[in-house]
Amino acid sequence: MRLFAPDSYPKGGPGVVGVNSIGQASTDYTYTILLGDEPLETVSGQIDVGDSYEQRYSVKFGQADSVELRIEGDPSVVQQSSQTITLVEPRHEWNQYGGASSNTFRNLRSWGPHHEATERWTLKERMYGQPVSYDGELFVCSTHEGSSLVCLSLDVGDRVWETETNDVFEGATVSDGIVYFTEINSGGRTRAVTTDGNDVWEFEHDTYSNNQRLQSALPYHVPVVSGETVFVHSPEDGVFALNKRDGSVVWNTNDVKSICSLAADGGKLYGAGPLTGDLSRSSGTEQWIWSIQQDSGEVAWTVRTNVTADPDRYVGPEGETYEPEVRFTPPMVVDGHVHIGTSHRIKARGREGGPIDDGSNNHLFRIDKDSGDVGYEREVSDYGFPPAPATFRAGVSAPLTRIFPGFDSVLCRPSNTSDEWYWVSKEGAKAQFMSDILGYSDLTIPTNVAPVCVANGIYFLSIDNNLIQIDYSLEPHKVIEDVGVGRLESNRGLFVVDSKIIVSGSGGIRVYEQGSGAS
Repeated sequence: MRLFAPDSYPKGGPGVVGVNSIGQASTDYTYTILLGDEPLETVSGQIDVGDSYEQRYSVKFGQADSVELRIEGDPSVVQQSSQTITLVEPRHEWNQYGGASSNTFRNLRSWGPHHEATERWTLKERMYGQPVSYDGELFVCSTHEGSSLVCLSLDVGDRVWETETNDVFEGATVSDGIVYFTEINSGGRTRAVTTDGNDVWEFEHDTYSNNQRLQSALPYHVPVVSGETVFVHSPEDGVFALNKRDGSVVWNTNDVKSICSLAADGGKLYGAGPLTGDLSRSSGTEQWIWSIQQDSGEVAWTVRTNVTADPDRYVGPEGETYEPEVRFTPPMVVDGHVHIGTSHRIKARGREGGPIDDGSNNHLFRIDKDSGDVGYEREVSDYGFPPAPATFRAGVSAPLTRIFPGFDSVLCRPSNTSDEWYWVSKEGAKAQFMSDILGYSDLTIPTNVAPVCVANGIYFLSIDNNLIQIDYSLEPHKVIEDVGVGRLESNRGLFVVDSKIIVSGSGGIRVYEQGSGAS
């Protein structure tokens, strides 16, 4: 018998703990599982060689700093007798696009609803990108009449204030009472606005590339805040470090370019794109993953990929032209490694023809964040052509998500025409379709959004127009029916704070809460 539970949970919240049993020999057993001094269950039975089963327990944690999960039983049967779970102060915020500057798309200090949630409020208004939460309010890009930054009450959905923007923005970062966001398309600029709607500063920079083959590869332009610095990127001018208080340039490096949002972790920044200047070792069509120092912009390491914007790497029917339109996911930094995925667009002509992918542009990378050593480079090119002419994106086409604490695995999507996700192990040698794991044959998953891991061992995923909750032991539970995908049109935002689930799409925002009545 072995225990399973995350290393930490928020204080006062619900959680899932359990025990896994694998038969090493035919034997009778009796054991008691306890959380602290409270017995959860006493179990007796018989197990044969090769048999396995799991027992899961829904629990609620107190306000202590830690609690011990224990098994009392015959030591010849019980292989692990205890596990200490650290209890941390909850933080009921999702104050940046990827949940944290490391883009893990998980909220490690929030409870999250547990098994059941009901609709609290809905705002049917055209939205873009993913909202963020800070101090009981939501900040989101509205495209209802032009485009604007809108502040909404998280509790009831009332409009608190609104300020006009030149163009849309994908997401924002809120830090010390200031909202930072980057407007795209119209030349581009990063703005700082107080959480009560007053302008602080703005900084103009390119958000699109002069290389036409890369233009559609730039969906993610979200500022990253680390300490007193705001980091933004330009596909033409490199990376800028800005003073978070007044927007002045601390430094700018154009040795590296980025065609995806950045990640910040441990004094370094991480991104992907072409190398230039003295570092350039390619024609400019080849793409690199790189790391630079936050305090200076000095390059720490670079990793060459097989990804290229060169259309000659693809073949198709005679006379067909092809633009690969390469894209990287935002880097995800977790447990000492950088995970990043790549994709490209395919112009298919139906089952009778279309470009043939050579596999070079679709990979999932795992790289040591300090040394730049590549742990694995897994090809993710599993897709089929649609039956009619179409243009679609193949490869890792949505932001990555870390699954559960203690599991070095990530969730990625191979194509935005498929309803399948990969669970990829740390060795990079195995992958499973989400449909195989959950037993769903037809999944309907948003194109541009990652599911969210929360500290109580639960994450949420939109499947078949329902919101599915999956606990630490991979047990799926249907939480909400008819959520978002149809009624909110294309889902682009999904995250969890406190007892609430926030789902947003081009058709509006809907908030669900555990134990609340519909409003």
